[in-house]
Amino acid sequence: MPNGSHAPLRSARRPVDHGGAAPESAGVSLALISPRSGAELSAAHRAAVAHGGHDTGASAELERLASTPQLLSYLIPRLPEIAISTFAVQTLAGAGWDERLAATVEQLRTQSAGGVRLGQRALEVHARDTGYRLESWTQVIVETTGEVLERAHDRTAHMQLPSPLEQIRSASGAVARALGACERDRMAVPEHVCETIAHLLVLFMFAGELQRRER
Repeated sequence: MPNGSHAPLRSARRPVDHGGAAPESAGVSLALISPRSGAELSAAHRAAVAHGGHDTGASAELERLASTPQLLSYLIPRLPEIAISTFAVQTLAGAGWDERLAATVEQLRTQSAGGVRLGQRALEVHARDTGYRLESWTQVIVETTGEVLERAHDRTAHMQLPSPLEQIRSASGAVARALGACERDRMAVPEHVCETIAHLLVLFMFAGELQRRER
């Protein structure tokens, strides 16, 4: 268990039985991404944090000086933009590749990376101010991301597979819980921030995999 905090989040949002209902939206799915090892997911996380420097809406100085609530507040207004890009890519990517779709996929990759970076900075600041080990929660990000990708390949009957749009919804809920916990329950903050980062990391990887396949 990470020191000085609740038990870490060990899994992403669980599948829901929809009684055989069709997936929530047609289009390309997260099954495009094969399950990855912990080392590969850690590398993807580092790549997202680095690439996210292009799209945080905050300067390096602000990232360094801002509090955890401020960093989370920078992230929240960016989520609707990520949602629009996610919807466009999920819906259109299966219909054929063109320049406009390529630009939207790159936009999704950059936007989601910016969200990962802001979440990571918020986690770093919170760990510094609260006194827990960052490494333990970084592992939670890796595990949660891996579980989403594993679920994307789970063909269990009557279970809705995780979709790109589900990731942005889950990230939005998690960051709102994290921001609320900053005032009410500081030791719950890292759990919610890690969940936010993991779902945005899935979107970063999703966009990257689409780009790789079209090269």
